[in-house]
Amino acid sequence: MEPPKEEITAEEKEIYDRQIRIWGHSVQARIKGAHVAVVGITGLSAEIIKNIALSGVGELTMIDFCPVKHCDVDSNFLLQGETSAARGLTEQIVDYVRSLNPFVKVHHRDIDDIDSLDTALECPSPVSLVLFARPLEHPQAYHKVRQVCNESEPALPYLAADVAGLRGAAVLDFIQYSHTTPEGHVVTVDYPCTQAVLEIVKVNTKPRKVLSTPVLQSFIDIANERVDKDNILAEHTGIYPAFTCSIFGSVVSQAVIQYLGRDPKNSAPADGANVLLCDGDVVSNETHPAHHG
Repeated sequence: MEPPKEEITAEEKEIYDRQIRIWGHSVQARIKGAHVAVVGITGLSAEIIKNIALSGVGELTMIDFCPVKHCDVDSNFLLQGETSAARGLTEQIVDYVRSLNPFVKVHHRDIDDIDSLDTALECPSPVSLVLFARPLEHPQAYHKVRQVCNESEPALPYLAADVAGLRGAAVLDFIQYSHTTPEGHVVTVDYPCTQAVLEIVKVNTKPRKVLSTPVLQSFIDIANERVDKDNILAEHTGIYPAFTCSIFGSVVSQAVIQYLGRDPKNSAPADGANVLLCDGDVVSNETHPAHHG
């Protein structure tokens, strides 16, 4: 992500005053210079869209490829007023999202299927990060998103996040970080890629949290289209309780905002975590599973 060229205006400083006091003008400027594409509008991504819009991201592109269903109306607070199955989902939420923060440029695209994602991501302003929010419902589409991001020039950082009932999981693939050591040496760290996570056959339960392990294993199995009767996420796929979306959405949003606001030349990975998990009353940040042997 290139450093932002625009300065924070006086009006923006007034709106973002509290958060600027926390993370400073330079971070706010980098967030303003970012462009996030959210693919898949669900109850979870609605929470994330709201959070990153309020954070002051410069541009936000919302993309969806599914018809509006009854569960969308129940779980997605971005749908305001009367909804229609004849209109695209992003078309029906774009006005409300724009009202959240007039300083954010909001674009929307309803596509016929995920194979059109390449075209949908062609924007005048380069996309900084892609979030896919339907990996459990559409694992094949998840692989398409990964392919598009990996084959982009340069490769696009992306993450996949979803909830199923009381549980949630997210896998982050932010490609690389560069950071400066206390001795002044610049070190580039490759972020553990999503493919490495999905290739794990069985997750080691120690020293990992016992509650979290089945969530990650179930996510891996669904993404690899291996689903059996013991999969704890499959039976609740497509169910987006508001409280789960709110709690887990805030965790994922924090990871996104932290990435957008980082200094590309001087930022270490946050906690080394590239897997975020939620299991009822337990939320955890995990390092790459392979590191646990």
